[in-house]
Parts: sequence; structure tokens; C-alpha cells
Amino acid sequence: MAKECFCGCGREVPFGRKRAANLVGAQFDKDLALFAGSVERTPDAEHDTALTQLVDEGRRIREQIRNLVHGTLDRKDFDKDASGDWLKRANEHRGRLAKEVISEDYVGWNAHKQSQLLRAGARANATIVEIEDTGTRVNDNPRVRLKLRVEPEGADPFALEKKVTVSLVSLPRRGERVEVVYDPEDPSDFTFRMADLSDDPIAAPATDRVAQLERLADLRERGVLSQEEFEAEKRRLLESPDS
Repeated sequence: MAKECFCGCGREVPFGRKRAANLVGAQFDKDLALFAGSVERTPDAEHDTALTQLVDEGRRIREQIRNLVHGTLDRKDFDKDASGDWLKRANEHRGRLAKEVISEDYVGWNAHKQSQLLRAGARANATIVEIEDTGTRVNDNPRVRLKLRVEPEGADPFALEKKVTVSLVSLPRRGERVEVVYDPEDPSDFTFRMADLSDDPIAAPATDRVAQLERLADLRERGVLSQEEFEAEKRRLLESPDS
């Protein structure tokens, strides 16, 4: 079974050495987008020089890989050592960038995927249109299904949904807005920062007792909280000196 060339030319690449080179080329494209996006979107004075150099070198090697897949470059003329060294350095930076995302409270479990989306994905504003309780609790916090209406600039809106675990006293509300980053080739692969919801000026913030109590009551009315859970959370909230 053939596979399309990583460069997007539409050529079919059969099994064999060219197929292996094609997979390497696809990894180069993914890493180049990640590193160039990191320099642009998440500037870091300590690492940007190295990333810029890596991008410049990677683009030259990527062109060689493309020629190898197309059959216009002989394998003996391909610099395998340079390619291997580049991939080794790329792997180190890929891991570093993924670690930086872990503490940023982005939705999802795969830090590498979140990092790729954050730095190389498409961005758009989205509105929460529906919230459904899944009936699951994680450390006593409800796991809900958020349904979003995504509105990319210059393109038609589309729907996405994601299961997330939320705090009992800061459950998102319908109408709240958040920026999502997604894979343009597969928009269902997306993430957003949960903390951004509470920063939305359109949303009702849960920063004081009245707002938090309103949210608890809303949760009870929608069946997310039982009466017993509502009373326990209300008591905890009212007894908290920091509320």
C-alpha cells in the first residue's frame, strides 16, 4: 500500500527505503513547525537562538529528504550523520517544550501533543454552548462534557467537544469564551487553557462568596450536585476565611 509524500506534492511513496525516508521527512516537518512556532509564540531568550539555528539546518536537511523520496538524490549522497544529529537535538528540545506545558493547565493528558498544538496549531475563539455532566467524579470534582462553537477568523464556525474535570465552585457556564488551538487537518485534536475561562470578562467570575454560591446553586439545579453535596460545599464555602 502506498503513502503520500510528506511534502504534499501528492506523489505516492511505496514500501521500502523511500517509505522510511518519507516517515523521517514527516517528523522533520512536525518538528520544524513546533520550533518555528515556539520562537514566534512563546519567545525564550535562553533557547530561541538554538531553535532558530535548528530550524535553518532542519530545512536544508528536509530538502535533501524530499529529494531522496522523489528519487532525485542518491542515498550515498544523503548526509545521514547530519540528519541523525539533528533529530537527536530536536528530541531534546521537543521534550523541554513539552515539560513547559505541563504546569500551564491545558486540557488533555499528552504534554507533547499539547505543546505541538500550542506552538504550531491554528487558533480561534470559541464559545461554550452546552455543559453535560458525565456522572464521573475525580477527587470529588465533576467530569463534564463541554460543547464548543469555534469561530475561526475568515472561515465557517464548527463544533467541538471535550470531557474535562472541573472544580465544583468554578464550573464553566454556557456563553463563556475561550481561545482554542487545534490541528487544522483534524480539528477534533484541540486544547485550551482551563484557567482562561475564569479570566473571561464575559463570564460571571467566581471570585466572591455570592458568585460561588450562585454557581453551586446552578450545579444543584442541573443535577450535577445532589442536595447533600450542595449543602456540604456551601458550608465549606461559608466557613472558609478566604472566601
